[in-house]
Amino acid sequence: MSFHFATRCVECRNVRALEDMEERAREITYRTFIRRVGTEELRERFPDYNWRKGKSPGLRLKDDYAVRFYKSRFMGKPCYCVDWSSIDHIWIESERMAPPSQHAIQGNGENP
Repeated sequence: MSFHFATRCVECRNVRALEDMEERAREITYRTFIRRVGTEELRERFPDYNWRKGKSPGLRLKDDYAVRFYKSRFMGKPCYCVDWSSIDHIWIESERMAPPSQHAIQGNGENP
């Protein structure tokens, strides 16, 4: 199984799914997040951070005081979340399938 970016809380109209996800959320380490989701997925979402190895200038995502990492469930699927300045970026579990339709994510709170 792999995890692919699904949505951000500011784009998701399914408030019930977001609330459920936040209620179940359990904080995890950056290292755990990377093992499950991967560096490339984060690099695509947050390109302004320093992603070079070794000592180089610039803020790294893992060192940003305004960033937290969580594990939870979103719309019935396992998910991982980056809380970046109080904006949740959500990755859901998939088997290399297309991300869920925007209709499902932006629905009225009912799972499809």
